[in-house]
Amino acid sequence: MLKYQFGQHNWTILKEEFSDVIQIYVHVPEHESELFVNWVDNYTRKQVNYEDLGVVWG
Repeated sequence: MLKYQFGQHNWTILKEEFSDVIQIYVHVPEHESELFVNWVDNYTRKQVNYEDLGVVWG
């Protein structure tokens, strides 16, 4: 389990072993949700390692 920070918001990425499925649990204020979705979409389209989605903290 990895924890990431996007702006002022924190979220957790869970990656099942032996699986390419990544679950993201995040709470983002409604007015920022589109920005967050676009940000994640930009990274997933680049197909980078999920470790590179953000800055690991904690």
